[in-house]
Amino acid sequence: MRRAVRVKVFLAVGGLVAAVGAVALVDRADRASRPEITDVHGWQTTGLRTDRDPMVTRFHRFGELAEAHWVSSWRGSSRDLVPYQDNRYYLTAVLRLTPGRVARLFGTRPTVATPLPGFTDAVPADPGLPGELAPHTPGAAAWVTVPELEPLLVRARQSRTYFDPADDTVLIAGVDVRDPDEPVVTVDPWGNTTTTTPSPFAVPS
Repeated sequence: MRRAVRVKVFLAVGGLVAAVGAVALVDRADRASRPEITDVHGWQTTGLRTDRDPMVTRFHRFGELAEAHWVSSWRGSSRDLVPYQDNRYYLTAVLRLTPGRVARLFGTRPTVATPLPGFTDAVPADPGLPGELAPHTPGAAAWVTVPELEPLLVRARQSRTYFDPADDTVLIAGVDVRDPDEPVVTVDPWGNTTTTTPSPFAVPS
């Protein structure tokens, strides 16, 4: 009887150790995809990141993301988890969508052939693009913009969105990019609050 109890305890402890090990591996992988924030001449930058959750929050109107590579930067202390409210943050993302998604997003909307700005090591990269993203953009892409589509997909203080239909890749460079479905709350000089709910957008299936 005692031997059976010892075996059960041993198995329980072994299972706990295995579970802790699995959590540690996931945690290490998660940290590996989220490099430490670094300071570059007073600007904070995330460096290259590949975690998709922050991109899904901001760009879910594009549809399912197969891959995401992105860089963000802002002024302030590296201890700031969120930039100051009046402090702009720059976000540039290269998103790989599922096959055929870009064509479905276009529909019959007219496109405009638009070359990408150059890549640069400057922080922030605006008006260029962060050099860390260069290896993750299609080498022979024929980039286009779709003026009618961008305001439906991206909510930002300002943004530029480029599409490569052949590779189902999107490159977005924006300032203060947010969830396009998040209600907008404004307060006028007299303290009156107005909440505006964005128009819904159905992602083409």
